[in-house]
Amino acid sequence: MFKCIKNRLFTGKRQSLAALVFGLIAALLLPPATALAGSQWQDHKQLYSIASDYIQRTTGKQASIKPLNVNNRIPHCVGEISADFPFNNQKTLRLRCNQTNANNKPTWSIHLKVNLATQLQVWRANKPLAAGQLISVADFSLQTYQGHDFGQFVKADLPPVGRYTNSAIQTGSWLKNDHLSPAIQVWVTTQAIPSETTITAAMINSNKVNRRQTSANAVTSQNLIIGKTTRRNLAAGHTITSNDLTGKQQVLIASKNRPPNRPIVATDLTLVWMLDTKIRQPGYQDKNLIVGK
Repeated sequence: MFKCIKNRLFTGKRQSLAALVFGLIAALLLPPATALAGSQWQDHKQLYSIASDYIQRTTGKQASIKPLNVNNRIPHCVGEISADFPFNNQKTLRLRCNQTNANNKPTWSIHLKVNLATQLQVWRANKPLAAGQLISVADFSLQTYQGHDFGQFVKADLPPVGRYTNSAIQTGSWLKNDHLSPAIQVWVTTQAIPSETTITAAMINSNKVNRRQTSANAVTSQNLIIGKTTRRNLAAGHTITSNDLTGKQQVLIASKNRPPNRPIVATDLTLVWMLDTKIRQPGYQDKNLIVGK
């Protein structure tokens, strides 16, 4: 009986001592009450709202904001959060806080990646297209797109004519890069064509190839070839590129040698066809603009 009471007293003293030790350790490790307030983190959504409002107010445009990492803990700002574009572009927005509720980080500054909505000339489907279909001039038209551009749209400088669809496209869809197949239609010569020859439909034929296996300057539209003039001799089976073609126009040239300081008369001029590549400056087609000069 006595032994049992003694054991209980010893156990109680040991538990009290352990509680005292743990209390001292906790007092040393836990921050003071003022620092505990720093555990209240800034709401990311509020930061995005401040950024969007600033962009709308200063640029008049909507913006897409790249979200912060969800684990990025930012002390709550008890003062005003300011915004500005720190660089010579509008792709990075800076948010700054001059007073937080954390003693170890009284201020902070963060950068957000933003993409402002813009107006672009983008190709848009005029009718539904099936997967694997060759795109013609009537299938798409250039229209103004207003929104965010992440490099996914096919713009005015890249006409889709002569390309093949990678997937089905609905009417009114904005053409994106992933809509297009690697396959491309090119035009090859069916015969040898001498330099300065006007190309006709009988001289060329279409061929389907992988875009990576042909020249980046390969012409995909037949309308851009027929009626053009060859700049050089083309062998049979040659894939026609923009460097092979040139235009031709009529210009007035001197039909005889003329001494200086004498008025030009109509018989001094002759109207001839010349390649655009051989005309260094705009020529004349109307004699009335030259006669008497």
